[in-house]
Amino acid sequence: MSFYSEMAAEAKSLLAEFGQSITIVTTTQGTYDVNTGTTSESTVTQSGLKAVLVQYKTGEIDGTKIQQGDCKVIVESAATPTVNSVVTASNGTFTVIDVDQIAPSGETVIWKLQVRK
Repeated sequence: MSFYSEMAAEAKSLLAEFGQSITIVTTTQGTYDVNTGTTSESTVTQSGLKAVLVQYKTGEIDGTKIQQGDCKVIVESAATPTVNSVVTASNGTFTVIDVDQIAPSGETVIWKLQVRK
């Protein structure tokens, strides 16, 4: 087990102990069908992920990129969020505005998401 694998395992353990269960739903556009004039969609639902939701500090809110009411979500490495994914947690449903994959040396340790109601 590499150092970063151990860090991911430790993060998962801490999130399991102190976090809450969330669900992430990601919908992606497929190919355009010229015969029907429609575009297919593919939806992936990941439930039972462990995460911690944290409010942004007043000094971090700039009113543009980070708005009042936005939250940070720290989620375990098993997640595969993208911008516009939908996160459902105990305190509501949020849309992912920004995704930061914490992956030193290419191995995901955690995901840090900016979400908005």
